[in-house]
Amino acid sequence: MITLLAIGSPAYGKFAYNLAVSIKFYNDLPIQLIYEDSALSHLSNTNPFDKLTKINEQDCRKDGRLFPAKAKLAIPKYCAYDKAIYLDVDSICIKPLDSLLDSINDRRSYYLTEVNGAITGGGGTHWAKERTILEHYKLQQGLYIPAINSSFVYFEKGDELDVLYDTANELLDNPIPISKHSERWGRSGSQPDELYMNIALGVTGHKPNFQSPMFFRWHNSFTVKDLKKHHYFMGFFGTKETNHRSMYEYYDKHMMKVYRSFGQRHLWKIENLMQDKFITRRQG
Repeated sequence: MITLLAIGSPAYGKFAYNLAVSIKFYNDLPIQLIYEDSALSHLSNTNPFDKLTKINEQDCRKDGRLFPAKAKLAIPKYCAYDKAIYLDVDSICIKPLDSLLDSINDRRSYYLTEVNGAITGGGGTHWAKERTILEHYKLQQGLYIPAINSSFVYFEKGDELDVLYDTANELLDNPIPISKHSERWGRSGSQPDELYMNIALGVTGHKPNFQSPMFFRWHNSFTVKDLKKHHYFMGFFGTKETNHRSMYEYYDKHMMKVYRSFGQRHLWKIENLMQDKFITRRQG
């Protein structure tokens, strides 16, 4: 019930491969990879994935250019499972997921993800200001709009999820001009999926608050004990410079141990993969 996405650069296929192997090290869970051919072009096998699903170009590109926001907002459409955890592939699993799955079941929600405050009142997001959003979509002032992190998402298929994702995609089809964004995503500028899911959550009135199982760290080093106590995954958002050096060291040491347990070598080092992320390259 794990769903991953790899489109564009071969780095994303390698990211996904590493993540899938790390999940299999701890958990006997089915893993689906939604993919584009270019992302798998450098893989000699797809053994860690239980199911492969090719994404249509119209759902991951626009005018021939990669469009990650569209792809992420199409995940349930391609997902093979009625209930699934979606993970950004620039991450690894660091412990068994049993307690996480129990926590998800206890919440009984059709959509869960990390919420970092609210856009309402002028705070909580760096993609667009509240005033910009309300004016562009002619929404009522005071509407609660959460600011999410979509590196981890849990969802259950059904009418409510369909309405949520349909709303997010309709908003994306009438996008806020990048010139009006508070921060540019990617060197060439692209629409972030989080912005439109934020607004869709506000419009539908759903509050998906969930303590993120994903660990991020950019300023300071960390201890492994603290890492594993509160988190299930380590994530590498942004560019190579965004993440603390200690995270790169941990990633490669961890993956060396994981691959060794399967009688394999850890070939795809994190620093090399980070150099070819979407956010660091000009598109087109």
